[in-house]
Amino acid sequence: DEVLMPRGRDVYPAVAQALGAKLKKPVIGPPVLVGGADVVYECAGSDKALSDALRFAAPGGQVVLLGLAAIPRGIDWTFVWLKELQIQGVFAAGSVQTESGPVSAVRRAIELFAQGAVDLSPLITHRFAFRDYRRALETVAAKRTSGCLKAVFVAPRHEAALEAGNAARVQAAGTGGRAAASDVGALGGASEQAS
Repeated sequence: DEVLMPRGRDVYPAVAQALGAKLKKPVIGPPVLVGGADVVYECAGSDKALSDALRFAAPGGQVVLLGLAAIPRGIDWTFVWLKELQIQGVFAAGSVQTESGPVSAVRRAIELFAQGAVDLSPLITHRFAFRDYRRALETVAAKRTSGCLKAVFVAPRHEAALEAGNAARVQAAGTGGRAAASDVGALGGASEQAS
């Protein structure tokens, strides 16, 4: 599994390379992947993200729609039948099948995070002290220019670490993903509030 965060024109080449897929450019429209991902999670809810998700899925793959799109416009649905894709919509939280039976997807996600099996820290691109809420809101509102993916507020008791350049996080960066995930907890864990 891999998390990619390319932007602009780099999206298609980066995804194709990560998936070992071939990138083809049709006469009209965006590029097409030959190959692709077995499962694509579309979380943005934008027309472009939905269109990309259909193109990134492998033949026989699944596209899980998590983003809250209203009425998608300009989507090339050809890939649904051309690749025989399975489309699944999820609102709020569904259930997932585990060895012991179905469980809440949210509960399973929390379990995986608590076990250190999932490192979400790379998704946090900006941290702010509560007193910097104006700058935080400006940064989140200007995602295209700020490069913000996910911003969090750091609990007051951890602001010193934030202001000191987040020394604990820099030190943990050399120890791998699991240490980085635990640093998020050390810097506030449940005290960090996502924006």
